[in-house]
Amino acid sequence: GVRLLKLLKAQGVDLNTPNREGDTALITACRQGDLASVKLLVHVCNLNARNNAGQTALHACSACKGGRGAHIASLLLSKGAKLELTDATNSTAVSLAATQGDAPLCDILLHHGSRLPCTPPGRAVPGGEVERVLARHRGPVSALVRGV
Repeated sequence: GVRLLKLLKAQGVDLNTPNREGDTALITACRQGDLASVKLLVHVCNLNARNNAGQTALHACSACKGGRGAHIASLLLSKGAKLELTDATNSTAVSLAATQGDAPLCDILLHHGSRLPCTPPGRAVPGGEVERVLARHRGPVSALVRGV
């Protein structure tokens, strides 16, 4: 957690150094929903660093559950994270959030100006709350599917 990160930082460890998957400490903290660690890391890490799959910390927020991804994304965006970066599958953070069914994260990303997401072919977009959020911001969920 935060204590370990502070110790590593004090020892001069570069917290931008990626692991084998290319994840930095910030990407890992975002994926795990560790808001306390993210609050420390946003001051010392590259917010837009990409892992081996081309994903950034904002992309990693889609792996969080319980609304934590939305809180973390809000912090990342307030510090200058770029919204529209795409990963190796051409997915943006908002398209991953939509396919994960994370309505609060979709709402935050769209509120900050993310374009209506397109999902890669073969990926389903959950309905329900995500559909309502997307419709409120830009249009019907059918607009999410390429070629429709």
